[in-house]
Amino acid sequence: MLLWASFLSACVATLLFFACFDPQILVDHAAPPAWLADRRAGYTVGFFFFWMMSAISSFLTAYLIETRGR
Repeated sequence: MLLWASFLSACVATLLFFACFDPQILVDHAAPPAWLADRRAGYTVGFFFFWMMSAISSFLTAYLIETRGR
């Protein structure tokens, strides 16, 4: 259940972030690896980053709620 909620929040975070920032422009000033120079790869890496952060946040919240009464 927590992974599903974090997936949905990652979808929203990705939508909001990449509505404002283009991944191609973000890597123009850096020297990214060849596999990251593509725009689609930037979207993919960004989505999985947001999903990982959302999952960590969801699991930490569930852990703290469960251990509250001890």
